[in-house]
Amino acid sequence: MIIRRAGQAIVNSYEYTPNKECKIKRFEAYDKEWLDFIVDSRKGKQPWNGFDIIEGGVADDRVIDSIEAYINGYADIENTLSKLIYHKPSWQICILNQDIVDKYLHFKNSEKI
Repeated sequence: MIIRRAGQAIVNSYEYTPNKECKIKRFEAYDKEWLDFIVDSRKGKQPWNGFDIIEGGVADDRVIDSIEAYINGYADIENTLSKLIYHKPSWQICILNQDIVDKYLHFKNSEKI
């Protein structure tokens, strides 16, 4: 196996200034509301419409098998949620509105790692 590294990695840091304009949907845990949102998203229903920011756990490799089993009818809601509660969500913030980015997200610094 060959691993190639193309130069120095850089991490940029930004600061978000909260404001009353934003319509935010925040999921605190992998719960029924979060699962319904993920399932609706995967079915093309666009449950994020009307929101500027969505915050919460990512449907990543740790939980996707449970979600797929639920979507395909191999697991019911209780079984699915009982598996999800053992995972701490990997937090994600999705800004859906460019005006929010332009007005309220400010560059702080960058760091070479």
